Amino acid sequence: MKKKLAAVFLISALILTSCNSSGAGSKTAPLKSDKKTSDNEVVWTLEEGAKVPEDNVKKLNEALYKKGYDVSVRFNYLKNDYVKNSPKEYHSALEKTIKEKKTDIAFCGWEYEDYPGEMTEFIRKGYFYPLEKWLVSSDGNAVYKLYDKEIWDCAKIDNKNYFLPNENMSYTPSNVIGFNKKYISQDKIESWNGTWAGLLSIMDRLKLKEDAAKILGFPSINSFQDMTSREVYTYKDGLFYNVKTGEITNPFNTKGFYEYLSFLHKCYLKKYIKHGMDDYSVTDDNETKQYDTGKFAMMFNVADDSGNADMVYKKRKFVVSNDIGIGTAVCANSDKKDKALLLLKALRTDDDLANILLWGDADKSKLTDADGFVDEDKVKNGIIYQPAAIGLSDGTFQLKGAKATDMRVYKKKCLSSKLRVKSAIAGFNPDYSNLKKELSVYTKLLEMYQDCWQKADFGKKMYNDIKLKITKKSERLVKELSAQVEEYKVEKQNGKK
Repeated sequence: MKKKLAAVFLISALILTSCNSSGAGSKTAPLKSDKKTSDNEVVWTLEEGAKVPEDNVKKLNEALYKKGYDVSVRFNYLKNDYVKNSPKEYHSALEKTIKEKKTDIAFCGWEYEDYPGEMTEFIRKGYFYPLEKWLVSSDGNAVYKLYDKEIWDCAKIDNKNYFLPNENMSYTPSNVIGFNKKYISQDKIESWNGTWAGLLSIMDRLKLKEDAAKILGFPSINSFQDMTSREVYTYKDGLFYNVKTGEITNPFNTKGFYEYLSFLHKCYLKKYIKHGMDDYSVTDDNETKQYDTGKFAMMFNVADDSGNADMVYKKRKFVVSNDIGIGTAVCANSDKKDKALLLLKALRTDDDLANILLWGDADKSKLTDADGFVDEDKVKNGIIYQPAAIGLSDGTFQLKGAKATDMRVYKKKCLSSKLRVKSAIAGFNPDYSNLKKELSVYTKLLEMYQDCWQKADFGKKMYNDIKLKITKKSERLVKELSAQVEEYKVEKQNGKK
């Protein structure tokens, strides 16, 4: 889960963070302002970190009324103790809330990474409403057309969509490395042959002052491929999936992984890097200062929206994705499913409503600076700590550090990128119902060995010994999941998916 939190909440110091009456989907006359019943009110459950200012909610309900939408919203918040690292707390509370019919809409939570398959279990227990019929209706189709087909495919379970995609989880080309032109000339950057060994050679030749770092950031298992790799993988629950063939491998059994760890080992011994795999912690204030002042030559996992004009990014091929565990669902036992869907449609097709909910105002001139990004000091009701849980981004104003002021334009550009690769398994979601023990044992073992490159005696022998252990523990898991992939491919070919 820490990967998800860092990506969405931007907590890492190294990675900075009009709709007309017919569109309202209802010909019901506007509500009377003195109506005291809650017949049209839907309850939306979120984690408490996403608490929306009450004034924003009030303004949203007023705007919905004025635009002719026969719906209003009240938010319900459930605790999730990140400090104590008990992420399942939210899911347990959410399940109880759903069973007691105390919510109509549910944010599914960030826990899917730590508890893979749990949303699948929620689906099979009948907690969420399938969206298939709604998505072909007038209102539903208006939402369906907003997102790429692969995004909808990624969010399917048992060949059905239950979740509205989270707009905050952008699909962009992933960066292999970011070079800083203040320290590395364009000629040297262009001379890189794309291999990790070639990158190390460039780093070794760099002469920097003591206050500058050769490389900042943290390595990631998911970023093991260099620029020469022809294969494209997605990384899910400790396993790599080849997007073209569907072949599943553990990291240590994947081509190119040893070369990556060998590169990290040499960098670590030479003190070019300090962090372990996916280590979002900042070991000292100096690293933050180096990032803020641009005193570094290269950076791992740097986003191309960092705002640093001196950066040159080397990108690899990518596939679009959207994890099912971070979406928004309508509860199957809700008596107000139509109202809930109406609200969700309104917020995704009417940017004014979305901005009122997130920022308390639909007037961009009141909230943004000359660069088009939101100035936090201008947001009267304060910033929502965890806005990504609400799932809205494409049509909303963006804080400084976002990828663009207009996310729809940005995403359209990404989707048309030559680096985009269509996945043959975009709609595949693993079923771990009979593999929970195997998955738990395997992922713990992988975590134990993922930083083996920090050992002084790391080499081919140690790597092969670990590879043998990892492969043995993942054998049944890979075999069962591979069978699931093959079944998915056959059903897809036969038109069932």
